[in-house]
Amino acid sequence: MVGKVSCRIGDKIMLKKIRGEKKKMSEKGKHKDGKRVAVVGLMALALLVLTATTANCGSPVIVSIGNIPDLPQGTEATIPVMITNSVQPVSSARISLLYDPTVVEITKVEGGDFDELSFNLDGGEAQIIGYQFGGSLYTPITFADVTVRAIGNPGETTPLNIKIHEINMGTGSPIYPRSVSNGSVTITAPPPAVPEFNIVGVSVLTGILSLFLVISRSGKREK
Repeated sequence: MVGKVSCRIGDKIMLKKIRGEKKKMSEKGKHKDGKRVAVVGLMALALLVLTATTANCGSPVIVSIGNIPDLPQGTEATIPVMITNSVQPVSSARISLLYDPTVVEITKVEGGDFDELSFNLDGGEAQIIGYQFGGSLYTPITFADVTVRAIGNPGETTPLNIKIHEINMGTGSPIYPRSVSNGSVTITAPPPAVPEFNIVGVSVLTGILSLFLVISRSGKREK
């Protein structure tokens, strides 16, 4: 009888051990499954980020500004800043235009195809932001019309260097890759001065000529 009782107790202890091992194995399996889920999730996130940051994996979207090789001193000219070569539609952009403020000054930043355009001038940097309220734009896009005034000396040149901060799609995802095409302005001699006539002098001269014509006609009649 005692042997049977001790056997039953041993069986219970063994059963408990087996159940414990099964529980441990089950927990290990869950842990492995959790690891698999985590790895799959990270891979999916990485793919999403890669997709978002390579919205245009072909040729680069280009932001460009032209050259003015002969801007006479004291005069102004307007140069468009363009966005071209984007497969994706553009909803917003933020760029800086860097220049030498001792050679030219920017007097106006306006126009463009975006619904809203704002800018800030800080020394030799014009920070420009354009964005759409509604639908996105397809390239070619006129980002802004920048008007510069030649304030330096003839022969001086300033680069017009573009720095791209953002170019985004309607979803907010950035468009890559990107490229810039910079420009420049060279100052030439000012146009020849047009003489300013004194109004009183012109009036007197006109009166003299009129009197001369009257006398001349009178002489002809007397003959």
